[in-house]
Amino acid sequence: MKKILAVAALAAFASCALFAQAPDKVKENFRKENPNAMNVVWKSDGDQGYRVTYSENKTEHALVYDKSGNITGRQTTVSGTSVPTTITEYYTKRASGNEYAPSYTVWKSTDNAGNVTYYSEYNGKQTYFDKDGKVMTRQGMAEGENDKKDEKVPLDK
Repeated sequence: MKKILAVAALAAFASCALFAQAPDKVKENFRKENPNAMNVVWKSDGDQGYRVTYSENKTEHALVYDKSGNITGRQTTVSGTSVPTTITEYYTKRASGNEYAPSYTVWKSTDNAGNVTYYSEYNGKQTYFDKDGKVMTRQGMAEGENDKKDEKVPLDK
């Protein structure tokens, strides 16, 4: 009985993994552009296409492809001086009074038109920033709600 359950579980996992896989054309385009990619993970983005995350040169990356295999967005982790000062200040302010420094990862996202935005996660909530590092939205906050740390509205219009 245990063997039957194990086989059924494996089959269910395999079917989910296959569903998340991108078509060969999309994977081929990825391999051409990123021959040194490691730790490659593909996910379906529903009707939008496919998302692949990978590491290269000790940096995490993500690409979003449409169903035809064309890149529609690029994301890369940024750190140090590559992070806009306003984002660093945002998290430094939130860590004031804590004995631990904030631990967060900042991703730089670029669309096909060259528009840049940033996003990060801290304390389980995602925050989105514009190209200059100004807060646009923060997960879990209603539009117009003030952030308790700085009494600023997290959605700039």
